[in-house]
Amino acid sequence: MISDRTTRKIVRSGDNVDSVRVASLNHWLMEERVMHKKPKRDINAQIVSGACLITSDESFEYHVAKSKEKADKLREKELRAQAKVAKTKERQDKKVAKLVANELKRREKIELTLAAEQKRIAVAEAKAAKRIAKAEAKEAKRIDDAEAKEAKRIARAEAKNIKRVADAEAKELKRIAQAAAKEAKRIATEEKRATAANAKKARHLTTILGTETTQSTGGVLSKKRQRFDSASESRPDLELKVDTYGDFHTNGEYEITF
Repeated sequence: MISDRTTRKIVRSGDNVDSVRVASLNHWLMEERVMHKKPKRDINAQIVSGACLITSDESFEYHVAKSKEKADKLREKELRAQAKVAKTKERQDKKVAKLVANELKRREKIELTLAAEQKRIAVAEAKAAKRIAKAEAKEAKRIDDAEAKEAKRIARAEAKNIKRVADAEAKELKRIAQAAAKEAKRIATEEKRATAANAKKARHLTTILGTETTQSTGGVLSKKRQRFDSASESRPDLELKVDTYGDFHTNGEYEITF
């Protein structure tokens, strides 16, 4: 396209505007061919040795079509870019939404795990407390049973000891009584023997006295009677001494006098 100012300059210089337009178009086509190394041919324009068989109206229409095509391409490219941006944004939104959903799911899973762990800890603590209470009750019962058993054993041992002491005392008293009875029996036997001996001596003496009444031996008989009486009077009372053989209550001697 040639601006109005350029057109006025061409007119003042005496040149034809159409020829200038054709020259400008040819120059543009040459530059395009140099840039792309392949000339773009059109059914409405032909380049033959620098000469152009296109009119100004056709050139204008060609430029308008090319501009429209370029604008359409740019618009299409922009639309593709917008679609790509929209698709990228949609993909990013989906990715962000997925990340958010995954994060929420992860947090929910963590919360559920923490809740399950807290529940497990609470259950374990309750079981441990119950087990400890049961063990303490069992230990207390065992201690009470042991104390009761020990008290029962001590009471049984004390009762057995008391019975043993009582039996020993009864046995010792029985032994002492038997010893005293035996000693008394022995003393009675001795006294009986002594009485019998005395009676025998008295009878013998009476016999002797009866046979010697006719004799005048009064002095000798008096001496024999005096000797017998002094022997009977000098005999002391018999004493019964019983050894207790280490009695643990008195640790002494029982004296029985007859």
